[in-house]
Amino acid sequence: LAKPEKIAGIVTLGPALYLKDWRSSFSGIAQYFLKYNFRPIDKEFQECYYEKRAVSAIWQLVKPLSKLRRSARNLNLPILIIQSKTDKTVKPESAQFLFDRACSPNKKLIWIEDAPHVLTTRENPHQDLVFNQIHSFIQKEKIQLKQPE
Repeated sequence: LAKPEKIAGIVTLGPALYLKDWRSSFSGIAQYFLKYNFRPIDKEFQECYYEKRAVSAIWQLVKPLSKLRRSARNLNLPILIIQSKTDKTVKPESAQFLFDRACSPNKKLIWIEDAPHVLTTRENPHQDLVFNQIHSFIQKEKIQLKQPE
């Protein structure tokens, strides 16, 4: 991971601090009995989403959430949070939680109406708005993106 002094700012899209599916909290135990969680995906979006997800991978997401929520008060870098009000994966209050607890004097929360959890796919009718907000944030904060060598 990058050292904190090397990070110039944070952009988070649909921060997963509180998940909507109550079953995710049991994934630590369920991973020993179920290998995959299956869900139907519309054909037009199959290139963007997985129809099956490893239950052990869900647990790897869930496991650090309480620590992440506790450490939110330590965020003192510029932060942009973008959240869909109709997110079916993450509880939208996750974004408000992060915004309220981050101690950064430069923080911004943008709510998107009627959009999926993954805000960068073409499924999101507000995809351009998301990219424009990220671009503006980077420009405003003068965040330098290093090119790979």
